[in-house]
Amino acid sequence: MLETVPGLHVSRSAFLYGPKFVFRGLTSTTAPQTLILVDGISLKSSFDGDSNNIWGEYPIHAIARIEVLRGPGSALYGADAFSGVINIITKKHDDITANEIGISVGSFDTYNAWTNLAFSLGDWKSALSIEYLGSDGHKENITDGLGITGPVNVEFKNTDIFFNTHKDNWQIDLGWQLRNDVGSGQGILETLDINGLWGTEKVLAEVKYSADEWRPDVSSEFILNYMNNKQTVERSPFLLPPFVYPPDGLIGEPEYSEYTAKAELKNTFSGIDNHLVTVGLGYQFTDMYEVKERKNFNNDLSPKNGLEDVSNNPDEVFLPEKSRKNHFIYVQDEISLAQNWDATLGLRYDNYSDFGTTVNPRAALVWKTSAKLTTKFLYGEAFRAPSFVELFAENNPASLGDPNLKPENIETFDLAFSYRPNFKLYMGFNLFAYRVTDLLSTVPVDSASLQYANVGKQDGHGFELEFDYQLSNTFNVAGHYAFFKNKDKIADADAGDAPNHQVGLRGNWKISENVNLFVGGTYIGEQKRQPLDIRDNLSSYSYVDLSLSYFIPSVNTTVQVSGKNVFDADIREPSSAVVDLTAFNILNDLPQAGSGLFISLSKTF
Repeated sequence: MLETVPGLHVSRSAFLYGPKFVFRGLTSTTAPQTLILVDGISLKSSFDGDSNNIWGEYPIHAIARIEVLRGPGSALYGADAFSGVINIITKKHDDITANEIGISVGSFDTYNAWTNLAFSLGDWKSALSIEYLGSDGHKENITDGLGITGPVNVEFKNTDIFFNTHKDNWQIDLGWQLRNDVGSGQGILETLDINGLWGTEKVLAEVKYSADEWRPDVSSEFILNYMNNKQTVERSPFLLPPFVYPPDGLIGEPEYSEYTAKAELKNTFSGIDNHLVTVGLGYQFTDMYEVKERKNFNNDLSPKNGLEDVSNNPDEVFLPEKSRKNHFIYVQDEISLAQNWDATLGLRYDNYSDFGTTVNPRAALVWKTSAKLTTKFLYGEAFRAPSFVELFAENNPASLGDPNLKPENIETFDLAFSYRPNFKLYMGFNLFAYRVTDLLSTVPVDSASLQYANVGKQDGHGFELEFDYQLSNTFNVAGHYAFFKNKDKIADADAGDAPNHQVGLRGNWKISENVNLFVGGTYIGEQKRQPLDIRDNLSSYSYVDLSLSYFIPSVNTTVQVSGKNVFDADIREPSSAVVDLTAFNILNDLPQAGSGLFISLSKTF
């Protein structure tokens, strides 16, 4: 779904095959520069900035829509709305026009079952979505850093429950996401690990009260939300196999529990002619309240006498328990300048207890150039907060923290055109340029240790083109093309690990009242290597997906057959940079799933 957004490439990372979202070429292993929300609640982990590596797949049947913001959004969303924002909106009462149950089976021993229900509890209009999704995962082979060939470990079992209810001015959203038996992907140290299994549990909650026009020209909204996240080890991962680190292999079991709670008050004033002013303020508290670690090695990698719990040993545990506070205030003014000109000016101030303050502005000028064409001039700045690992990691020479780190920063310029000559055709064209400073990376501090530091700088530019054309009442075609260049200013070379060209084309044909065919094709261009990576560039690839659905009116049932990567393209995403052939690195990158066939049955009632 997200791959259809021009300028956004969805990939798998070089750490546990976790999800990686690449906006306009900005990428890193755990994708901390992308903010992912569910119903406005951030999924961001303060541990290492991911949205979680223990992911499996995502439950699409609970989704009503997805809102995507390309470019910086810190003036509205605060930290980590850096390269882009993805807000997943789950189904509410009015989105479920009929109750639904469904099942699906398919390749890689994939099983899926779901239900979406709409009902009333007194005056409260409610919706409940429940979904289970499990798979043994594709078993594409890799050759790991030790030269051993075998299948990647990408099995998973997911359970997701979302509940929403609203009445008058109140809205409540609750979510529970459980991940079990999530495989170690290609292995933490890029040595094959068929043993390691991970789990995570998220609890999401939000209460929102809206008071429209409670005073003349004044509307207010009060929001409380909460996210609790736990990462667990379900079966010991092998950092190194037993034949390299006898007798049991190198084993490390990091676990943590955290929560983030936020309170926000937003007030909108419309009493000034040609102005709509929004002022908001809030407080957020994040607590890494439990850190656990079991391992069978000492800090110098010498062996212990078996697996040992070092959670309460400050000289050995990889991360101390930490918390952070954030006070913020923002203001935005939407101004009607003239008949065809509108402007938006915004500014947000954040004060963090662990790394200080940051101020992020945004500005937009909208010109209704003609009845069919709209032109936008956009400017924005954003920041990415250092994670607790980057700030405070210790007893881990591979990556030591630095409590004096600053946030990463970006400023972006956009020139966007929206053209709609008639109700059938929409076209969009967007030019952009950005500059990134204070990027976080590890640097040597002595012969054996690396430490996080604000050392990176990048400049990027490019464009995004998209169209959507309703050829007839039964046939729609849409597509996009995106191009960018992202330069590492320190290395004076391409930043790498992202496709410079991205093309998508998809068609939807309603063959008859009850039969629908969808066909989509995607081309991902060559991906240049990171600076110092000695390998040739990663080749381009393309793939085709299709689905055919048939609705049986007599039993209100839809049968759907879907093919993913139907021509079995060899799809590979970048593994970690190879700068030394003696290191534990996967040379031939990360294979993605080959062709797959899936059949689903859903019934409404």
